[in-house]
Amino acid sequence: MSETEDLRDDGVLAAERVLGLLPAEEARAVDDRARTDEPLAAEIARWQIVFARFGEAVAEVEPPSALKNRVEAALGANDDLPMAGSRARGARAWQVAATALGLVAVVEFGLLMTRFGAPPTEEPVPQAAAETTPPYVAVLSPTDAQAPVLVRLDLPTGVLRVDPSSIEAGGRAVQLWLLPEGGDPVSLGVLVPNTDNTLTLDLGPLAEAAGTLPSLAISLEPPGGSPTGLPTGPVVAAGQVEPL
Repeated sequence: MSETEDLRDDGVLAAERVLGLLPAEEARAVDDRARTDEPLAAEIARWQIVFARFGEAVAEVEPPSALKNRVEAALGANDDLPMAGSRARGARAWQVAATALGLVAVVEFGLLMTRFGAPPTEEPVPQAAAETTPPYVAVLSPTDAQAPVLVRLDLPTGVLRVDPSSIEAGGRAVQLWLLPEGGDPVSLGVLVPNTDNTLTLDLGPLAEAAGTLPSLAISLEPPGGSPTGLPTGPVVAAGQVEPL
């Protein structure tokens, strides 16, 4: 056997020793020989570095419990047929080659994923933080012994909720008015009695024009609402819109 073949066999032997593929007695013999055989010791050290790098490149994953049996079956560890001499060495060489190639494939895949990145995932585009506007309320105090009326208002969207159940209308229409500072009352609509009403209003321009939050009022009008566009009946409740 030539010196090149000896070195090639020593390379396989060293890889087997590092991977733990050798029987205990043969592993001890390799260790004893490496104490005086510098080329073999160098091969063992080289394979230790190579496989250590593989281990660093691959994330640690706990193997399934059945993996050992599957590996032994694939490598022929349970084969009862004896292999001796060069035949056994050749079989182990194929085992080493297969194991090394598998590790190389895993590492190269990991390096590719690191280099090029995983497939892009859709991430939500950061939205500019919206300015938070507190909700607004208006407690419309009654002008008589009736209970006050609570109005809830989201000023940016103009969504207004009001329940006029406490108003004794006596068959008349319950009409809600916006009272801008320095301007005429603006009808917000005729409310349905005895229920929670939700209205969508354009309050922003009115409040901005007035320079302050508006006041609200409720008046009793003829059926169908005021015929003039202004309050004609008694104002039974009124109050200022305030931040909650």
